Amino acid sequence: REKLGMDEYFVYPLRCYALPDAHLVVGNSADNAGFHRRVDSSGSLLSMGNLVGLVSSLIENRNSFEKMEKARLQERIAEAKYRSIFENAVEGIFQRTPDGKYLDANPSMARMLGYASTRELMAEVTDIEQQLYVEAQHHAELVRLLDEHDEVEGFEARMYRKDRSVIWISVSGRTVRDGAGRVLFYEGMVEDITERKMAEEALRRNEDYLKNVVDNIPVMVFAKDAATLCYVTLNKAGEELLELPREELLGKRDCDILPGEQAERFMQKDRLALEQGVLVESLEEAFKTSSGRELILHTKKIPLFDDQGEARYLLGIAEDITARKHLEEQLLQSQKMEAIGQLAGGVAHDFNNILMVIKGLSAMLKRDDTMTELQKEMVQDILDSADKAAQLTSSLLAFSRKQVIRMLPVDLNEIVLHVQKFLTWIVGQDVRLK
Repeated sequence: REKLGMDEYFVYPLRCYALPDAHLVVGNSADNAGFHRRVDSSGSLLSMGNLVGLVSSLIENRNSFEKMEKARLQERIAEAKYRSIFENAVEGIFQRTPDGKYLDANPSMARMLGYASTRELMAEVTDIEQQLYVEAQHHAELVRLLDEHDEVEGFEARMYRKDRSVIWISVSGRTVRDGAGRVLFYEGMVEDITERKMAEEALRRNEDYLKNVVDNIPVMVFAKDAATLCYVTLNKAGEELLELPREELLGKRDCDILPGEQAERFMQKDRLALEQGVLVESLEEAFKTSSGRELILHTKKIPLFDDQGEARYLLGIAEDITARKHLEEQLLQSQKMEAIGQLAGGVAHDFNNILMVIKGLSAMLKRDDTMTELQKEMVQDILDSADKAAQLTSSLLAFSRKQVIRMLPVDLNEIVLHVQKFLTWIVGQDVRLK
């Protein structure tokens, strides 16, 4: 009262919502004593109430106007942000009608499809399905998914550009409906995934190539699950070695397809490789096929680890070295025969020296006139036998590669008759020579 210089006053709260926005203060000085009486009258109170209502309305209108201005400002800011995102987005953004016309599109969408501007795109493309989609069924499937689920994410298809070149795109969109549930339009984002699809295709070709290479390697290549030791992959050579089609081998263990002792031996090597985490090699391992063939295998097994260092698979290679082992045996036999030949050659030279003495002394005896005819005949037999022995040493030298073999025509009857008496003595009485 002291500050206002008034003796009497009335305070009216000016309310717009729950709490007062202001207060209207009406005061009266002591000199105006009649005011108190007038304010008690109904007319004065009504006038005061009208004044309060008017001021309250002004405040409410002002508040409403400020709130509308703030809302409009926020709306303009949001619109500017949306338009900036829309115009500058790297991905294509679109709005389109259900019948295949663009309502709106951003510059990236136009560039993606080979058009100079959004205006050109919307003017020239009047039927999206017929003009843009390489496979019309892909467009139909996209629309079906949008109609049934109201949104689609990562839908892949091929599209024509303006110059009729083809690109791969990925569409993520949603359906906008009215209050009655009718489709107003579709909107969403489009990403050009052509490079990714080309990389995937190149990777697929490389994988097919590597798979083809592995499948045609002439040794068994296989992989087993580390936990179950079941076959997860196998090449053609593995099918031939195990004599079973691939379909019957995948998902099975060695104990399901091989005899018990043999399967346990193989699986023990598998477990050893997995436990030690290193390459386990078996230079020679006996193997018997289901048809009974006995083979010798050279196997190598090594575990394959994941990012956490856990063994996921067991990679193995098994080579049939049976033919090689037979060749090694033949080579060893050949080396033995060569050693025998060298020994025979050495013996033959010494034996020839002995024969020369026998033949020389026999020739001297034959010229002795004091010998009887029987004695001379026996000396001649010694000479003939020495000649045969000389021929034998010649054969031994040829066998040992110490002497060149000379091929000559012979009379088989003469040879047989010549050795008849000698052979008769050799074979004994229990064998008849005819």
